[in-house]
Amino acid sequence: MNTFLIVIEFILAFVMIGLVLVQQSKSDGLKAFTGGGSSETFFSKNRMKTGEAFLSRLTAIVAVLFAVNTILMNIL
Repeated sequence: MNTFLIVIEFILAFVMIGLVLVQQSKSDGLKAFTGGGSSETFFSKNRMKTGEAFLSRLTAIVAVLFAVNTILMNIL
């Protein structure tokens, strides 16, 4: 049982790393500091209704599963 939980832990860790790397950056970085690049488009205003919202929810679900799996490993 412990080996199974360790394997699940590694799988969830790699999936979470992949999901975080696939997501777009939320900040403009140096562009926001210098005052440039403030282009508000329809897509940027409604970003949470697209695939980005799906990736965000999926990342949260995988993070919760990772935490639950970690707690189960410590209990057992």
